[in-house]
Parts: sequence; structure tokens; C-alpha cells
Amino acid sequence: GVGTGKVFHYITGKFDCHQRVYRITDFRSDLNGKFFHLLFSRLFYDRIMSMTAKSSVDSVRMEIISDMELVVPSSIREQEVIAEALSDADAAIESLDSLIAKKRAVKQATVQQLLTGRTRLPGFTADWKEVRLGEHASFFKGNGLSKSRLIDDGPQQCVHYGELFTHYGPVIETVSSKCFAFEGSFKSL
Repeated sequence: GVGTGKVFHYITGKFDCHQRVYRITDFRSDLNGKFFHLLFSRLFYDRIMSMTAKSSVDSVRMEIISDMELVVPSSIREQEVIAEALSDADAAIESLDSLIAKKRAVKQATVQQLLTGRTRLPGFTADWKEVRLGEHASFFKGNGLSKSRLIDDGPQQCVHYGELFTHYGPVIETVSSKCFAFEGSFKSL
């Protein structure tokens, strides 16, 4: 199916597996299982894609796996050291991902507290007031701007709708696209 060649697990100990799962085990003494897992999980998807014209494979036959050729260090110790180094890198990344998730949660809580006025920063005690946004900012609605109208050296900076999802983050500090200004390019709301 769609996940073919993309999902790999390294497990030590006893386990059972689903009928559509291949378990590769009982490695010879000259092949480290963890090293094999790391190498195989990096290369197998490309092998699957090279053997099919479609974007996904309905099934993987045993010979697709067993006939796969891999280049491995002849030294089992080198395999172990490589596997250990890559596992250490993965552990460091997971630790950083966990820390980032915690920091995001703290930030989200801080945003909730500060932007609702429930928590105040030191030195600020004045009441918050209710305002109408239209009295404090100007609003414009852009016209349709096709991608073909974007040019490298146009006189007008512009943000194309598609770029909002592919090029820019939540805050746009520098506009990178340009176009020629055209009549009615902006509508005031």
C-alpha cells in the first residue's frame, strides 16, 4: 500500500507481526542487525520505486527483499560503531524534539496568558480597553494575481497567494516577489 517501503522498526525480543509485515532476523555473525536496519530503511524505498511504474506498491514479494544487494563494512565492529553513532544522533534529535515540544507548550500557555491580560508583565497595571480594529488599521483586499504576472525586477512588491504556504512563515519581514502595478490592484474594504 501507500506506506510500502516507508515504515521500519528495530525490535529486540519476542514479538508477533501482522501478515503484511516482513520480519528480518537471525543475522549471521558478520552483519550487525542495528546497522542493517539503518542501512535497509534508508535504501529500501528507492528499490521499491525502481521496480514499479506506480507511486505505490500493492505488495512486496520476498525476493524483492532477499535479492537486494547492499554494500556493508566487512568489519562487524565498524558496523556496530556506525549504528551506535547514528543511534546516538537519533536520540539527540528526539531529545531536542521533546524539548522543542515543551517550549512550544510553554509559549502557547504564555501567549494565552499575556494576550488575554490574565497575566501582566512587571511594570504594567493600566486597564486594557476594548477597541474596534477598523479604527486602528487599514484593510485592503488584493485582486487575483496569477503566478505568470510575477517578475524578477518589477516595480511593485507583491505576495502571491501560493507563496503564503510555500515561501513565507507566519510573519513576512521581506517581500521577495515583484510585479507590475496594475489598475485596481487593491480594493479597500
